[in-house]
Amino acid sequence: MTFKQWVDQHFGANGGRKAARAMGVGYSTFRSWYQFERFPRAARCQSIILLSNGLIDLHKWQQEHVTENQKKNKKVSP
Repeated sequence: MTFKQWVDQHFGANGGRKAARAMGVGYSTFRSWYQFERFPRAARCQSIILLSNGLIDLHKWQQEHVTENQKKNKKVSP
């Protein structure tokens, strides 16, 4: 399961603020992760994985992040 899948499943469609509070980060930080603008540092990734009780697969999360960023970059590039 990826980060985005876990958030959607655990906090619901409009649960971003709840998710941010649960992770101990600001909403804008959470949104930047959720929208693939930034990727959390290693220590934060580990705390999020622990919060998910191991449901988040770090490799899948990283792959999704890379894939989504590549899609965004193709839309921007001429």
